Amino acid sequence: MADRFTTSYEIGGGIREKDISALVDAALTDGFSLDYGSENSPEELEKNLRECVRQKMPFVISALEIAWGQTEALDEFCREKKLHYLKRVEGKYEYNGALHWWKPGMKSEQEWTETDKDATRVMVSLDRLKSYQKALKPFKAVIRDLNKIAPTPPPIHIKG
Repeated sequence: MADRFTTSYEIGGGIREKDISALVDAALTDGFSLDYGSENSPEELEKNLRECVRQKMPFVISALEIAWGQTEALDEFCREKKLHYLKRVEGKYEYNGALHWWKPGMKSEQEWTETDKDATRVMVSLDRLKSYQKALKPFKAVIRDLNKIAPTPPPIHIKG
């Protein structure tokens, strides 16, 4: 049996009214709810999504136990519908957390595994810093690169 990890997911961008129930279905398929460890009906998730639209914030859902933090249904849905997402997979045992993100225009999902256990802070290893030094990257370029890690999704909104 695969190790299971606490995972949170933030979704932003424009979604069509007709796609809201499919987004909720994908979230439930992957085991997400509004709060860690709770179970929500599709209606509760949709109500919360609409509240996020009203408050102009990303739609945030979570799960206590997802095998290796893998969320195929939701990842695929978001990419297909061009919704920006940020997934935080918390660390467990000897593992650090990981950040996964995608936004329209990216060829593939990006991942950053140098985080704290909660996947809330980006860390930079000494080896990575040495690679920047070896490449003779100026400090401003290093900071610019690091600022591209796991951008916060924009607010979710209904389009069309």
